[in-house]
Amino acid sequence: MFGNNPAETRMSGGGITYYLEQARERSNARMIVIDPRYTDTAAGREDEWIPIRPGTDAALVAGIAWVLINENLVDQPFLDKYCVGYDETTLPEGAPANGHYKAYILGHGGGCHRQNLGMGRSYHRDPRRPYYQAGAGDRYG
Repeated sequence: MFGNNPAETRMSGGGITYYLEQARERSNARMIVIDPRYTDTAAGREDEWIPIRPGTDAALVAGIAWVLINENLVDQPFLDKYCVGYDETTLPEGAPANGHYKAYILGHGGGCHRQNLGMGRSYHRDPRRPYYQAGAGDRYG
């Protein structure tokens, strides 16, 4: 869980934490909670809690992206079909050279530095397919 704290924010009686537990039992998935606080969503349900420092979320995401790209773990067909600007093949016409996300993450574009990347190396090694959910507010159902 990253950017989502359903036990404290989805209190409409929908029982989201019950459904989360049911899904984990069926899939035997690990739950890694990334949050500065040890929240009610974690509350002993987590396999691992990463108490990220406030304001470092983007660095962690960039690090995870760097590992996925460098270790060839991205779902390229998905990115080709659904993402605009991920790499040179999905850039809109007229976009600047190396103006895509992949170049940024790899340090070929502007702003992202290699020494800050690679933070997510140990979290993608689980052979089961990961599920990432971020910011699942009411507008998503």
